Amino acid sequence: MIKNPLQTFVRRSGIVAWTAGSMAACGFADFDSCPPQPRLNSSGADGAADFGAVPVGTSKQLSVYLANGVIGLETYEALDDISITVDGPELSFESRCPNGNLPQAGVCAIVLTWAPSTAYVLHGVVHVLSNAPTSPTTLAVKGVAAP
Repeated sequence: MIKNPLQTFVRRSGIVAWTAGSMAACGFADFDSCPPQPRLNSSGADGAADFGAVPVGTSKQLSVYLANGVIGLETYEALDDISITVDGPELSFESRCPNGNLPQAGVCAIVLTWAPSTAYVLHGVVHVLSNAPTSPTTLAVKGVAAP
């Protein structure tokens, strides 16, 4: 009995996943042990996490999500040794990723907080280091501090 027709297709073709216009291939023999595939979502149409306009002297939170693999194709190794940093003025974060790892097909939140004290345009980056061969995974962050 075939449990997942897509998984059967994947086994025959050697294709592991298609996400955001790119394909990652795992060899036929290595199908059950593909390396982790971290992804960060974005809230903006241009692929960035977008705070929009934030009044000076206030703060705003924005959640982004770290996912490992493709949901429904649980064939990825766990994402381990997760280390998250953010670059950007007055930008901080709280990780809700459990114990620095993420199981196959797992998802966890990274809550960004931006508290601008003067008017400027935010250009920041979220960096996720891990055991993935594609590490680091990055996501642009933007916003406008309005007077």
